[in-house]
Amino acid sequence: MHIKKRTLVRVLFIIIFAIVIATIIIKYSYFEQRILLFEMFRGMAFFYVLVVEFPIALIRNRHKSNDLWKQFVLFSLILFAFFSIYVVGANIYDLTKDVFKGYQEKEVTIMKRKQDYKASDKIWVNDNSKVLRFSLAPGYVNVNVGEAYNVRIFEYSEIAVPINKVE
Repeated sequence: MHIKKRTLVRVLFIIIFAIVIATIIIKYSYFEQRILLFEMFRGMAFFYVLVVEFPIALIRNRHKSNDLWKQFVLFSLILFAFFSIYVVGANIYDLTKDVFKGYQEKEVTIMKRKQDYKASDKIWVNDNSKVLRFSLAPGYVNVNVGEAYNVRIFEYSEIAVPINKVE
């Protein structure tokens, strides 16, 4: 029985993904699971399309790119895919490191908040005279600038989960 290389790559991808998902489910509470699973699914879906499906589609349709214009468009797509693979791969790697390392609970003061999207506001926090930037996960607590909060920080993926306000 002969197994195709693309099938082997797909199975390997699913196994690695399943190990990370199982670790998230076993190690974290529901709230952290929700945040980490959302980030992981988003990154892995994009990564899967770029690393597995896009090359397979290119190999299947390589005979259709005889025109100079088609070759230029194809080259541009490949270049975009390589840069995207690098960015998405780095994000997935950082998130995976956080999954296995765990979060750190800290008391921080919110210095600045930039509201890009409701689910991914950027905050700058003061942590023992260091100013750090994090993505703010939507939490139980509505954070305000200039106030202190207990947060769970996923250091490598730069996600902060507010727990409660410090009185």
